[in-house]
This record gives sequence, structure tokens and C-alpha cells, in this order.
Amino acid sequence: MTKLFTNLLQKIIKTVDSHGLNRLYLIEHKKEVEEFFSTVLEEKYCSDIAKKYQKRLKKYKLNLFNFINYDNVSWNNNIAEHAIKILSSHSHKTINSYTSTKINEYLNVMSLFVTCEYNDISFLKFLLSQKKDIFRYCGN
Repeated sequence: MTKLFTNLLQKIIKTVDSHGLNRLYLIEHKKEVEEFFSTVLEEKYCSDIAKKYQKRLKKYKLNLFNFINYDNVSWNNNIAEHAIKILSSHSHKTINSYTSTKINEYLNVMSLFVTCEYNDISFLKFLLSQKKDIFRYCGN
């Protein structure tokens, strides 16, 4: 199981290294992904650890390789982890006493901040521009 997963992921990462996170190229791995899941989920494993991983793969089957269906979606979780770190670094502050409306506003601002950061856009300049759409702002 692990060897199959490693081989599949290595092929996908090679494509990412060559062509970036471009759906046009990544979608070529869709059949390999389906074959991987078909093989792994139909196999009868003996060890508890293999059974555990098989169960986990079954649970996350629809999400694990979903990034191949879209442009510019990271194959790993680094972007999400970074965004959560930003949020958690503020959790000890007065956010605990905010109303749900204030928390939603805070999360929107933090989401905008992280989006600016990952698109190499100055958060302050975007706010000062008074634009409503970050992607239209990027086009300018």
C-alpha cells in the first residue's frame, strides 16, 4: 500500500515540478488515482496498521487527490496550516470575548490577509485601494 501511494505521489509531484499546479496536466493522473484506490480498497490486509490506513484512505478518498481537478490548489496542506497558525496566534487575545458577528468579521479580514500574502499583494495597499474584489485588484 505505501509503495503504491509513494509511486503515485512521486509521479504527481514530478508533474507539479514540471508544470505547476495546473489542472490540464494534473488531470492526467486521475486514472492512476482511481486505480490506486481500487487496488488498495479491495485488498484484504492482515496487519492492524494496514487496516487502519485502508480505513483512513477510504474515508478521505474523495478529498485526498481532489487538487488534481483544480488549478492552483496545493497538493499539501501547508497553506491551510499557515492560515490556521495566524488565526491561532490571535486566539489568546480578546477574540474570546467577541460576539459571533465580530468573529465572522475577524475571520473575513484574516482570510483576506492570507489571500493577499499568498498572491504577493500588499494587504495595506489593497485595503487603501478600497477595491472590493482582490482578483480585479490583482489585474491592475
